[in-house]
Amino acid sequence: EAKELEEIINKTMVKMPERQLRIFKMHRLENKKYADIAEALSVSVKTVEAEMSKALKALRKEIEFYTSSL
Repeated sequence: EAKELEEIINKTMVKMPERQLRIFKMHRLENKKYADIAEALSVSVKTVEAEMSKALKALRKEIEFYTSSL
């Protein structure tokens, strides 16, 4: 199951727009704070929050679809 979940996450990440993916990776994989991401990418913290929200929503949707088809 863990391997399948990892595949779902990777497939979902490939579908993300570039900025959203970059923000997601910076936060989740590099453990950067929203303020640090915003500064590094020259965007507002609100933009980082919005992009993370969209990314997490997409992941939840794909995971729910996967679990409902079991």
